[in-house]
Amino acid sequence: MTGPGSRAGSGSGPRPASVSSSAGGAGGAGGSRSPEDGASATDASGAGTSGPGSGAGAFEFVEGATADLAFVARGATPEAVFAAAAEALLAATVEDPEQVADTVRRTVSFEEPELDLLLLRWLDELIWRRDAEQLLARAGPLTLRRVEGGWRLDGELRGEPIGEGHRLRADVKAATAHGLWMGQTETGWEARVTLDV
Repeated sequence: MTGPGSRAGSGSGPRPASVSSSAGGAGGAGGSRSPEDGASATDASGAGTSGPGSGAGAFEFVEGATADLAFVARGATPEAVFAAAAEALLAATVEDPEQVADTVRRTVSFEEPELDLLLLRWLDELIWRRDAEQLLARAGPLTLRRVEGGWRLDGELRGEPIGEGHRLRADVKAATAHGLWMGQTETGWEARVTLDV
């Protein structure tokens, strides 16, 4: 990843309404830090799916203590959480994320010492691709595994260039470390992410 950029002119439009969406991927294990308490979930008002052969995964936007946009992503596997987080980012960026076609594919691979930092890097890669390539993208097939010194992601992102048919919602500048957490729960995997808008 070369680094996140910023796109001029799109502004930070209205925040998305509460959205629930399904997304997913394939197996993995491990975890990191403990979650922060106090975020309250909002009611779901929409649904969608992501990724070929995707497993169970979902996201919901939540109320946060800052003016930024926060969400919780859940899934049966770490890959499902990464895919759900990509869907949340897409839903924060465009009004109709389900209309984003899978016409462009990009291979990605990177490593980080902690799983939550790998999630942060994944989301910032998607934001950077949007800014540098004008590409709206979601998760394709993903594989997460433990490696010496941390975690590795190998996978694909899929999407299409920003066009006249896309109604942009917010200019997400970055995924932030504020309140960042990812780990295993009693029901699967979960991540809490804050987006700088």
